[in-house]
Amino acid sequence: MQLIAAQFGSDIPLYGYNRDVLGPDEMPPLNTQEGERWLRREIEVVKPDAIFFDAIMCLLAGTMGEEESWAPVKLLMRKITSRRIGQGWLHHTGHDTSRGFGTKTREWEMDTVLSLTTADQGVSMEFKKRRLWTPRTAEQFKPLTIIRGENGWASIGEALATKKAARSDLELIKRALLDAYDRLAADVSTTAGLDGAPVRKLSVEKLRDELKSRGFLEAKDTGGLTNTSRSDFHRAKRLLLSSGRLFESEGQVWR
Repeated sequence: MQLIAAQFGSDIPLYGYNRDVLGPDEMPPLNTQEGERWLRREIEVVKPDAIFFDAIMCLLAGTMGEEESWAPVKLLMRKITSRRIGQGWLHHTGHDTSRGFGTKTREWEMDTVLSLTTADQGVSMEFKKRRLWTPRTAEQFKPLTIIRGENGWASIGEALATKKAARSDLELIKRALLDAYDRLAADVSTTAGLDGAPVRKLSVEKLRDELKSRGFLEAKDTGGLTNTSRSDFHRAKRLLLSSGRLFESEGQVWR
């Protein structure tokens, strides 16, 4: 979580559920109808972008080595995916540490299967399955070693350079966003901000279009932003909002 916060910002809301705290009756096994209804209710309240299930043996009922215990989860996974919610299912190995314990069919509908093993310095991470691999995304699927050093968690490997480049690009967009605001807001009349003080408000859409026209955000052939550029813009804006360098209300932003 520290690595994610370092790359994407520390303002990501996190909701944690612990069965030891909730008690046996508050979180039914997820491969039962009661468990699915419980999860569906929580999804309606939280509206998450991603859910991480830790771990399969703790959250399901039955024997983990058999297909019958996992079969109901396959339909549950499809329902979660249909709502555009990312999901990660943590699992354990058995005596054979090269594979997950139990039935192999558990991995058939997964886009990615990731293996974590202990290493001299920390934990080695290797992709056993990578359905989303393309030449463009190849760097994301290279093996890594994750260590905890004097400065906290860090990853060692070729993908580290990609993360640094991503952070550098994000900083560039943040600076470009502030520069665009200063340039465009110079001729805007002041109105009252959240505390009543006079501010110069600009629409988020106008700022986004300005960054696109100046080449900081990549556009598709149809003229709209690519998914990556749209995500980068929102992340940069969110970081500026969380640091108090920008404020936003009803689609308008200001210093």
